[in-house]
Amino acid sequence: MTKIIMAASPLQMNWREERRLAMDRASADAQLMWEGMAIQPLRPIPEYCNLVESVGLKVVSTKDLTEEWGPILKERLAMYQLLREEARTAGTPMGHDAFHESYIRFVDLIQERKMGGVRMVATK
Repeated sequence: MTKIIMAASPLQMNWREERRLAMDRASADAQLMWEGMAIQPLRPIPEYCNLVESVGLKVVSTKDLTEEWGPILKERLAMYQLLREEARTAGTPMGHDAFHESYIRFVDLIQERKMGGVRMVATK
């Protein structure tokens, strides 16, 4: 039996909607996430399960990782902001502004539980 694990780390995580974003912010947030971090449209967990199963895999388990990753992402944002300030002080490039702006909003959405993360294990 082959096990396939999706979203093993925060960099590989499948981000998903905790609940639908407010309509007036949703398109702006989606655009910001795409421009800054190339995050594709998000789906609720059941839709991810359907996608995985539609390609012939069987979902064995899902785990909501939002609670665990929220503090890590917040700490990582603080680190990015410190590095950007150090770069600005040194007169060097501060990094990609679109990434920074999207990451700030991304962390907010995770903290507000409007977005979250899921780890899925599936078998072939």
